[in-house]
Amino acid sequence: MKEVSTSEIVSKCITNLVDSWRWSRSIISIIFLMGLFACTENKPSIEEKPKSYLQPKDATEAIFKKSRNYIHDAGKTLVICKVRKDSSDDYKKLVDDFSRLSTIPYAKGFWNVYLGKDISDNAENFNRKLNLLSESLKQGVEQNDTTLMLFALNDLSVLYLYNGRMDSGLVFTKRGFDLANYSHDNIFIQNLGNNLGYVYNQLGMPKAAQAYFEQSYQASIVQNIPSKMILNNLVSLLIDEGDIYQAKTFWISAFKDYQFDPTQYQDQIFILQRVLIYQRDKNIDSARIWLNKIKQPLPVANLQLQNYYVQIKQKGLEGSGNSDFLKEHKDEIIDNSAFFCNRIGSNLKEELTKNPNLFTLDDLNAMKINLDTQSYSYLNSLGVIEYLKGLKYRADRNEKMAIDCFVNSDRYFQQYENKRLDVSASDLSEKMRLSNLNAAVKANTRLLNEKKAEALQYQIISIALLIVAFLITLLIFRERKSYRLQRNIMQKQLDIEKKSAENLQIENEMNARILTLSKFMVSKAEKINKLLMQVSDKNYKDQLKEIRIEALSIQSAFTDAKPQLADKLLEDYQDIEKRFPLAADLNLTEKRIFVLSLNGYQSKEIASILGLTAQYVNNSRTRIRKKLDLQDNWGEINLSIKNPT
Repeated sequence: MKEVSTSEIVSKCITNLVDSWRWSRSIISIIFLMGLFACTENKPSIEEKPKSYLQPKDATEAIFKKSRNYIHDAGKTLVICKVRKDSSDDYKKLVDDFSRLSTIPYAKGFWNVYLGKDISDNAENFNRKLNLLSESLKQGVEQNDTTLMLFALNDLSVLYLYNGRMDSGLVFTKRGFDLANYSHDNIFIQNLGNNLGYVYNQLGMPKAAQAYFEQSYQASIVQNIPSKMILNNLVSLLIDEGDIYQAKTFWISAFKDYQFDPTQYQDQIFILQRVLIYQRDKNIDSARIWLNKIKQPLPVANLQLQNYYVQIKQKGLEGSGNSDFLKEHKDEIIDNSAFFCNRIGSNLKEELTKNPNLFTLDDLNAMKINLDTQSYSYLNSLGVIEYLKGLKYRADRNEKMAIDCFVNSDRYFQQYENKRLDVSASDLSEKMRLSNLNAAVKANTRLLNEKKAEALQYQIISIALLIVAFLITLLIFRERKSYRLQRNIMQKQLDIEKKSAENLQIENEMNARILTLSKFMVSKAEKINKLLMQVSDKNYKDQLKEIRIEALSIQSAFTDAKPQLADKLLEDYQDIEKRFPLAADLNLTEKRIFVLSLNGYQSKEIASILGLTAQYVNNSRTRIRKKLDLQDNWGEINLSIKNPT
């Protein structure tokens, strides 16, 4: 292997590290700038929607931060819990804490909506509730808070419609519905859409009413809570308009696997709707079966009217018993003349033709008085009543009055038809407006989704760039680790080579010493041999003295060589200190004795090698075992060293 100096290795390692760091720093800087550009340049601005609903406890914690977002979330929770009639302790605490924020105008907007929920919608409280909701709407507009505006507009819609103020109610309801559509708030689309359907149905605009009812019902389905009330309004409208196929489709899809309870109000309504659908299909037997499911109509005015209406239609289709039923429920028909004139006007005409004494002129005048002059169908009801009066006058032989009534009836019917034509145009226009609104909302939604997709694309690119940067950094650190490992390996190889060279040098020195010792021994042996041959009786004492001197010199030479042998063993067994860490505290003589003992030498042999007494070696071995805390004898220690487990 080619020898490499330590300075060259260090120089190469430093150069590689510097070059790799420069390269990695450049790459990471470029990728970071690319990621930053991807995250910021032309990135679509998508406003994060606020939390839909907080638990009362979380809302209580939020309001103390008094920031706009937290007041929004807490206020929304306050109103929703009020609608849900929450009675938990957390909600009560939320009410107490939020009331202290009512001095803040924005928080007061939600607080007014909350207070308005406890105020009835009757005429006595109209102005008080109107002031509260108007202030809430104003705060919603100033703060650009869609949720607060929808809360206020929804309650204003109910307030105006409940008090019969259709025009103002229609304005607030349409404004709220459009806002709910653009904000994709299905709860308010459901509520306000149902209100609009009701208004347009009252205004005689069935197409617009149907469109709003359908959208309101779809919004309830999206929330997984299909509204039976909206379905009732929609199916009733379709039945009145004669669209039996669509009414049947909606009814069957909603109640395919539904188990009806004829003792419940809503279930009785839906059963009567099914009866009417069968009646329009001329399926009398099925209609009778469904009608018989209701053993006793509940004492609810609207439900009773519907029940009378269904039974009148049923008896008319069967061709018997209608006059008796009309006589029996004449008072209900008079009190609710508008309802019956518009729904069974033809039945009344037919029955009064057969039986002129069914209603008196006073009954017919009472029916006229009970009509709602603000109702869209007022003219049609007047036409029916005037026609019935004409039939009554004709039966009484009063031809002049009969003709006047028939003329008035035709005039009312004509006015009603003209009004229907005008309203039909508005009806189509409103339906078209709703279609355009939905198209605009879909386009806005599509644009928003595209922006979200674009934002997601930018985020994916940014993440990908960061991952690439991470991988490159990881690779660079891996290379740097490889460089360090290679440097360590080369350093170890150099240490091994250096140690090998030192060992070789020591071995050469030992060989030279042995050779010198051998030559010395040979020369001394020859000299001793000569001295022995020259021994005589006369000079034997002098000769023995010289032989003793030569023997001592040989002993001294061996004494000087034996510690070097021990030191050689000590160098060969340096790694023993790793097993016996306390061996580093031994002095040089103790280390020599310890190493020779581990190699199986006995005390006398060690004493001879080191030129010590046997007693000193025994004492030293005992002292070494105490210092190293060795419990085994030297034979067991030697065996464990040679055969490690």
